[in-house]
Amino acid sequence: MTETLLHVFPSFATGGAQTRTIDLANTILADKKHIFVSLDRNFSAARGLNGHVRHALLSIGCRRSGRPDLDNLRMFRNLVAERRPAALLTYNWGAIEAALANRVAPICPHVHFEDGFGSDEALGRQLKRRIWTRRIALSGRSTIVVPSRTLLGVARSIWRFRSSRLCYIPNGIDCARFADAKTDDAPPLRQNADEILIGTISALRPEKNIQRLLRLFARLNTDLPLRLIIAGDGAERQALQALAESLGIAATTQFVGEVQDPERILAELDIFTLTSDTEQMPYGLIEAMAAGLPIVATNVGDVGAMLPAANQPFIAPPQAEALLGAQLQRLVERPDLRTMIGDLNRRHAKASFDRRAMLERYQGLFSTLIPG
Repeated sequence: MTETLLHVFPSFATGGAQTRTIDLANTILADKKHIFVSLDRNFSAARGLNGHVRHALLSIGCRRSGRPDLDNLRMFRNLVAERRPAALLTYNWGAIEAALANRVAPICPHVHFEDGFGSDEALGRQLKRRIWTRRIALSGRSTIVVPSRTLLGVARSIWRFRSSRLCYIPNGIDCARFADAKTDDAPPLRQNADEILIGTISALRPEKNIQRLLRLFARLNTDLPLRLIIAGDGAERQALQALAESLGIAATTQFVGEVQDPERILAELDIFTLTSDTEQMPYGLIEAMAAGLPIVATNVGDVGAMLPAANQPFIAPPQAEALLGAQLQRLVERPDLRTMIGDLNRRHAKASFDRRAMLERYQGLFSTLIPG
């Protein structure tokens, strides 16, 4: 009988946790059946599943109240009892009720993946109510998986979980996919050969603070031709387009929407930017390094530790917008520096973030969780 894994996501839209889960389902968990629950009914990430992966997409009516809801808990409990999965896998705060429903008299083993925070817990804020809810929901036999050392520290010192309950597995990617990307089959983003392309790939959510990127781009002082590429989609898109218009950069700012082939976008960029208020171990950063790009980024989560020494001068605290702007200006004016840092970033990504090590660690986790 095929073992079933029940995944509960706040959203199954394209993002870091979803990208990693798809990768695991396509490889080391390809012999399992996967049920994906998306609480916002967005299943766009499912396009990345290989055709041979047995799966079901399940929408459920979940009441969003900001705190554990008795009807939601009953619904999740019934779902787990009905499906009887080999394991329940929950992702981030938005799925905490599913974890809580399996807490007392657990029906199946449980793994909780914590990849980061939304805007309400950005910039180091931790809400007391959520701390206590996490402690209760995950205090049984749950295994808690984190991809960053920053989150590992939060789980130990603030959430107060024992080290034996925590599993630190850094994210990894197929670096060759990004190092050897081709753009021949798609319309070019660059409108003339001299343009310098600055860009990002990101969900358009408040905590990603793409507004900051638009302001940085608008303040660049150069006669060089520039274009800003924003790949990704989300609720903030209209507001961001309006801001680009008000800043006078609409003509040189291109919103390309959600992309399934980030390597194609990155292959055309000259500089990658990350302007988030909160991150942990962002996939986009690793992908940009693997693509050989220099990076200007806010120093959040593990970002500073992820980048090699040559790229360290181009990160700054989220509040230091003037410094971020000066760093971006410097890279715009120095093509030699862009090439040098990009080459070092590519080598560093291959040496430090190759997906084989990640897959081996997840193989070990799941072989312990689901023997045989």
